[in-house]
Amino acid sequence: MEFNNLKVKSIIFIKVKLRMAKMLRISLITVLGLFTVFVFVLLYQAWTSPGTVEEKVQIYSYKHKGEVDYRVNLHPNPITSEESLGKGQYYLTPFVKNINTSFKYQFLGDKVADITGEYEVTAYMQGIRRELDKIFIIWNKPYILSAKETFEAKDKEIALSKELPLDLKIYNDFVAKFFKDHEIQTEVILSLNWDVRINAQTENGMIQEQLTPSITIPLNTKYFQITEDLSKSKEGVIENTVITTLPVDETKLTVYGVLAFIFIIGIILIIFKTENTIVNPVKKQWKKIHKDHGERLVALENELSINSDSLLNVKTFEDIVKVADELGKPIMYRGNLEHDEEQVFYVLNEPRIFTYRLAFLQQSTSEPETMGSGFTL
Repeated sequence: MEFNNLKVKSIIFIKVKLRMAKMLRISLITVLGLFTVFVFVLLYQAWTSPGTVEEKVQIYSYKHKGEVDYRVNLHPNPITSEESLGKGQYYLTPFVKNINTSFKYQFLGDKVADITGEYEVTAYMQGIRRELDKIFIIWNKPYILSAKETFEAKDKEIALSKELPLDLKIYNDFVAKFFKDHEIQTEVILSLNWDVRINAQTENGMIQEQLTPSITIPLNTKYFQITEDLSKSKEGVIENTVITTLPVDETKLTVYGVLAFIFIIGIILIIFKTENTIVNPVKKQWKKIHKDHGERLVALENELSINSDSLLNVKTFEDIVKVADELGKPIMYRGNLEHDEEQVFYVLNEPRIFTYRLAFLQQSTSEPETMGSGFTL
């Protein structure tokens, strides 16, 4: 007996359906359907196109360096017995015999390359004016101290070296004569530049580089110190871009799969566990009547004592509205469809009474619309 009761309760529970408005059901099914399609698209993309990443791979590396060194050779003098002085000191101009400069350059790659290039040594005598930390060039006289020389090699590296003596007296004498002849006085410097240009053709591309180490010497002074930009170097690489396919993201697949399952279950539950709310057309009409004509309706507390012979029934509510308008009478009514009561509308024009009846329809007589497969929409 208990088993049978349990079975009946289970059947009743399974057959119970939640009622909701038809448009709401359709909207929910549509939205969940769109979400499901969208999630399946994401799931497909996550499975078939997990994405790629670009990586830079070094396929050739190189380094080149240019370095200038110098020593200042001296005349015999009463100050020192040394014949020359090294870098970074102050030098008395009358004691300077010449300045011996030397230049070294090296290019080094990690693979064999066709190396070509050229270098030259130039000098610029410049009249300048200083303002705070800025230098303005007033005049400029160029010199070619060593004409362009070319070099080439098919190797991993190439090395160059060159020595160049500089007679400082020649340049100081020129400045003194220039000032005397033209009555011009400016600060004058002599800038020496070792300019190297190199090309290296590798299997992976062309390298083009340039280095210009230099020294700067003040002219027309009793003593001086050399300003240095002696050593310059640079490292470089040739890189190739490698595109790697990423592994499938298991987390994304799991999340999208769970979401798709939830949306599908939601659609199934809405289709099979809900049904449309039954709309009573009479109640719908009753609400419309009170909405459109509520200001001219008069509710009666008690039933009217009416002789049936004096009743005139009209076909529609619009007809009784026309009668009321024609007679200039209010429309009275008795009953309330909200409480499942028949509602009767009256227009009195003694001895006649015009009536319109709005009868309540039992919901059990109305069934929701169904689709051919048997589930309710």
